[in-house]
Amino acid sequence: MKNKKVIIAAILGIILIAGIVMAVVKGFNFESIYTNAQEIELRLNKEFNINDVQKIAQEVFGKDVSVRAVELYNDAISVTSKQISDEKKEEFVTKINEKYGSELKAENTEIHTIPNLHLKDLLKNLILPFVISTSLILIYQILKYFRLGFGKVLLKTILALAIAEAELMSLIAITRFPVGTTTIALILFTYMFTLIGITSKYEQELQEIKAQDEED
Repeated sequence: MKNKKVIIAAILGIILIAGIVMAVVKGFNFESIYTNAQEIELRLNKEFNINDVQKIAQEVFGKDVSVRAVELYNDAISVTSKQISDEKKEEFVTKINEKYGSELKAENTEIHTIPNLHLKDLLKNLILPFVISTSLILIYQILKYFRLGFGKVLLKTILALAIAEAELMSLIAITRFPVGTTTIALILFTYMFTLIGITSKYEQELQEIKAQDEED
């Protein structure tokens, strides 16, 4: 059992080091939409179906395109693609006008170049929710599993989450897996899976302590 743990630790260590080296030397492999992409914004001033707009955008710019609402009242859209030419922009605006009966003019729509995205930019909106949720979970675990030791529960949970996410990002860097919206889903999945695993282990240890108390 001890040798097995040593082997697993060694493998995780190698993956982590290799991932760090790859991230430093080559960086992460961002989806093309996040690397020197171009963006246009259209203000429809009326509600629209984001799926319909996405279909139109894919017809004009291809599959590698992102569409999102940019206003609170869902009346403006932002379209991001690897390259947006004046001809494609005009075609897209024309199709949007036909779909929604708007009178937008392509010449009034500017094409903006988006610089390379960094990992911190992609993840910055996750930091605060992660900190808040993790803090609440730690408080819950410390209160419920206080018999296991305050420091033990605190450190094991933080280390488990940190190691799991670090290993995930290392694998992404090593395999050159495209970094984008799928990455966020993987991070959330790893976060939840790790919490479930560590909590199950705490529960097992607590039950063992209770069983020992009953025997005594």
